[in-house]
Amino acid sequence: KAVDVASEESFDLVLMDIQMPVMDGMQATTALRGQGYSTPIVALTANVMADDVQRYSEQGFSDHLAKPIELSQLYATLHRWLGVP
Repeated sequence: KAVDVASEESFDLVLMDIQMPVMDGMQATTALRGQGYSTPIVALTANVMADDVQRYSEQGFSDHLAKPIELSQLYATLHRWLGVP
């Protein structure tokens, strides 16, 4: 559903959970990037070891946020990608 919705509607930023049923966030991001989708995609995950973060970048994610999400990190990410104060 995430791939279908993102393909049909315009978003400024996508927060993509890595662990989803049917198609995980890695597969969904790969599918979107394969369609030429250029909107920033931020991985939401509890897996933030250096190897994991590198893999997200290689898969086409623009950034990542660690779960549980800290508001200061969420705000910093929104500011980085959207200019939100």
